Amino acid sequence: MHHSTDPALTLYYSPGACSLAAHIALREAGLGFEARPVLIAKGEHLQPAYLEINPRGRIPTLVIDGTPLTELSAILGWIGDRAPDLAPTRGTLAAAQCAEWLAWFTSGVHISFALVWRGSRFLERTELHPELRAIGVAMLRRQFADIENRLASHEYLIDGRYSVADANVLVFYRWANRIGLDTRADYPAWTRHTERLLQRPAVCDAVAAEGIEIWA
Repeated sequence: MHHSTDPALTLYYSPGACSLAAHIALREAGLGFEARPVLIAKGEHLQPAYLEINPRGRIPTLVIDGTPLTELSAILGWIGDRAPDLAPTRGTLAAAQCAEWLAWFTSGVHISFALVWRGSRFLERTELHPELRAIGVAMLRRQFADIENRLASHEYLIDGRYSVADANVLVFYRWANRIGLDTRADYPAWTRHTERLLQRPAVCDAVAAEGIEIWA
């Protein structure tokens, strides 16, 4: 429900990008927002109109009362602070663990996917990109084993409760399907987690609004 005291929010997203986690979290939090697509596949994130909003040219950006906030982990942290059901209480160990997962997703898992899909960020010599891709997939398999192990013993990533970290890890499950991994066979606990998330109306609504599928 949108109250007059709520900030004016605009989410710049690309369908199926990591911005999906912010899209889900905003819906879970019940915060009114305008969703504006910026299509990465068409290079719209590198056009002057978007670079005025986010000079780094990355997705997502959440504009809060006219001020752009970038970096998914920061956006999810801000939403979580406004919606106690989506994040542990600030100052608790669980809150630090939530921040830990979000930081690792950014510094670890996301980088591995960049090696798979965005070789030009690292090397100009395109003939070496298949080697980068192989390295990225090997890194992802190790990282996904960590996620699978956690979800084999925990219903959700943090302290037995749904949080913004779960919305973030859903993105990577979808991406794992897109690079051809057999997620159902290789990651049964993570698959069950994904199926639990897809029973949540906010998750279903965000996925439908972006016109994407979780399973390839």
